[in-house]
Amino acid sequence: MRFQLAEALGMLGSTGLPVPGCYQEYVYTFADPVFASHPFVDIIVQERKVQHFLIASHVVVVKEPVWLDLHTDESACTLYCMLRGNLECAMEGFPQPVWFVQGQYFLFCVSKGTHRAFFEPGVYQSFYINFSPHFLAEIAPAHDPVLQLAWQRQQSAALTGSLWYPLYECMDELRNDTADSRDNDQRLINVMEHMLLLVVDRKRGRGIADSRTMIDESVLYSVQHYINFHLFEPLNLQSLARRFGLQPLEVQEMFLRRSRNTVEVFVFSQRMEMARQLLENTRLRIAEILQQVGYKRRGLFTKAYQEHFNMLPSQSRRPSSRMRLPRY
Repeated sequence: MRFQLAEALGMLGSTGLPVPGCYQEYVYTFADPVFASHPFVDIIVQERKVQHFLIASHVVVVKEPVWLDLHTDESACTLYCMLRGNLECAMEGFPQPVWFVQGQYFLFCVSKGTHRAFFEPGVYQSFYINFSPHFLAEIAPAHDPVLQLAWQRQQSAALTGSLWYPLYECMDELRNDTADSRDNDQRLINVMEHMLLLVVDRKRGRGIADSRTMIDESVLYSVQHYINFHLFEPLNLQSLARRFGLQPLEVQEMFLRRSRNTVEVFVFSQRMEMARQLLENTRLRIAEILQQVGYKRRGLFTKAYQEHFNMLPSQSRRPSSRMRLPRY
């Protein structure tokens, strides 16, 4: 995948320089890193081809709001894991934007072409594997409803879910690989095939009898997306229920059943986490940050932040020369 500043000439090419020390936490051993820098954005790309698979890690550190074009040179199927940040992307061949949410995986087919996304200031980290569409046929029959959705250009609850321990374990094994041999390539392929089977079997195993669970997850996923991208707005149980055509009690029960948190707790925690990321990784003023996370009064924001993190917002600031970004 190649990155380009939208409406600008030329790609975001490599600087030829090593990755700065403040970003070393994001550099893994499986491939040499390529570092691209611009006043608005820094990007670290690591990619490694293993037979018909591609292993990739991307980190995008955004300093100013920016549109980026992402170019893919060929069609492929992708198991995409969003490790940090929330992103809405207009993808070639998809009728609606695709929402990539922190802590979620996505299995879908991507067309050759240009995909565009708007990045707010913050840190975005992803890990993914690309593979031939024909490999899906080796995992399950062509009529499998789960995989049929992967071939269609749409986003579906059948193709998304929360990252869980076995997937993180596989990612760590791939990212921290150092060997370079034919035998080792086969081991990596086995790990990637295992990741795909974990996802497919998890979805397929639910069956028709558990369709209510899939519907709940799909609706919850949509509500969470909306919250994550509208933290600057007033958000409450009643307004969310109205927007999605549900009763407030239905929405609350869904959150409690699927995430074990109330809507209010989820909204508050997302506001605080977004504020923390902006404080740590951007130079936005606190007055601007509190507006982006839905607060109008600095005193209320400061009190909420201090109660949540046991520190003042100003204490979360990091000198740029000593900035160290957390690893996911």
